[in-house]
Amino acid sequence: MSDLGPSGFSSNQIGALVAFDINAQGQVVGTHIAADGLARAFVTGPNGSSPVTISPDSYGLIAAYGINGAGQVTGSSAFFYDPASGGGVVRLPSLGGEGSGGRAINASGQVAGGAALPADPDTGLVTSHAFITAPGGGALTDLGTLGGSSSAQGLNDSGQAVGYSEIVPGGQSHAFVATIGAGMRDLGTFIEGNAGSSFASAINNAGSIVGYASSLNGTRAFITEAGGQGLTGLVSLGQESFASDINDLGQVVGNYRDDAGTNHAFLWQGGTMVELTDAVDGSGWTLEGAQAINDKGQIVGWGVFNGERRAFLLTPVPEPATWMLTALGLGLAVAVQRRAKR
Repeated sequence: MSDLGPSGFSSNQIGALVAFDINAQGQVVGTHIAADGLARAFVTGPNGSSPVTISPDSYGLIAAYGINGAGQVTGSSAFFYDPASGGGVVRLPSLGGEGSGGRAINASGQVAGGAALPADPDTGLVTSHAFITAPGGGALTDLGTLGGSSSAQGLNDSGQAVGYSEIVPGGQSHAFVATIGAGMRDLGTFIEGNAGSSFASAINNAGSIVGYASSLNGTRAFITEAGGQGLTGLVSLGQESFASDINDLGQVVGNYRDDAGTNHAFLWQGGTMVELTDAVDGSGWTLEGAQAINDKGQIVGWGVFNGERRAFLLTPVPEPATWMLTALGLGLAVAVQRRAKR
């Protein structure tokens, strides 16, 4: 094991890493849990290299959820981090309440997430609403709700946000797509009459949305047509499936659960779902969940290696059906190439 570099934390200080997003340069963001049990937001260099803690402990930034091509980052406690400004962290404005979080960031630096409103003076009830900021992490615009609390989870470069909203306070949630000034549109579920719940995770620049929704046979990952029209269930390898991200090529990643309740990371493309552990067969890894994919096909997620849960980065290489797997957070570059099963 070797030192991870300028971050100030070395491999023996990292208890676990969780990766949440990846940009076009292969920079990864997420949270690392140190030996002291505290969680801290991190960002890496290109291709998952040299992770660094984003801010001092006093900021309380426990997780980074989104990164754009310029390396700007957002995450818990609704922060905006811009390396071009010297690496300073800016707190985003609020919607008047206490508590907020950024979940996604687009090319112009708009952030989408959820923020608390002031407590109801009569009941004390606190609700939260989805928001989008102005470019560069500026002023928040309240995107509203379908009836109860709402939160945005994904954002494309056109300013279209997706997420979920309660239909009534404390009730089931439905996936939505929204833009500033255009209101919030309910994406529904797979069940007649829109019974059950649905959650939207991500939207690409063509307007295709992915997430997961209730069906008569359990929870099922979905994709929409460009423009967010119609839920189409992904053909799954397991009992339940959950889509986490979609890139501009229409490739989708997520995880499915088998009948025993075990998680498996997947890549879906061209109508076919592939189990990602098969792509690194013989590596010693079991890949349990894929969280994000960029337009180069690099995938980040989590899995188990040598009995420990770790973050991973999968990078496709020129040979057909071949991947390079890197264990994020290990001082030693653990990388293997394996040909996928046919």
